[in-house]
Amino acid sequence: FDAYTVAWIPIELEKPFPFPWTVHTFFDAMPETVLEKPGAIRPLAFNHEQYDLVIFAYQPWFLSPSPMAMAVLQDARFRQLVQNTPVITLIGSRNMWINAQEVVKRELAAAGAKLMGNVPYVDRGNNLVSAFTILHWMLTGKKTKKWGIFPIPGVSAKDIKQAKNHGQLCVEKKKKNQLASFQEELISRKWI
Repeated sequence: FDAYTVAWIPIELEKPFPFPWTVHTFFDAMPETVLEKPGAIRPLAFNHEQYDLVIFAYQPWFLSPSPMAMAVLQDARFRQLVQNTPVITLIGSRNMWINAQEVVKRELAAAGAKLMGNVPYVDRGNNLVSAFTILHWMLTGKKTKKWGIFPIPGVSAKDIKQAKNHGQLCVEKKKKNQLASFQEELISRKWI
């Protein structure tokens, strides 16, 4: 990545969201998330007026983009920034991300962004098991094997380690001006 400068733009909530969650917090977050209401975030601090590529990383909550993700997608400066700009989305989630990605695609298209690909990093556990293990993690803050028998929740260390392959492919495609084939290449290599 020597030829590129990466700008990390953190999303800061006006009121920090508690972690671990409480049962009340969990159920209280659901309606606004499902209704795609943006959360209150502090102003985004962009280093430039334009970028060669934007990687939009987010988490789905309740099958929808998190309120923080929606706040960014609906931010006027972000929308201006991504207009006519290649964007790759990056998701960290259970295996239930497609509905959220459809919303993100819609928002990016409305902003005039050029979506080049989506890289989902998912908990590969059985759907019911992962629902249980993720709740264990969210409600206790412990990313451990519940009762010593369930798998560790979240994206596996192996998948996180392989993320460098996605980054290297992205750099390769960007250098050759071939970002439009990024997603197709991920699929053909069976990396997603």
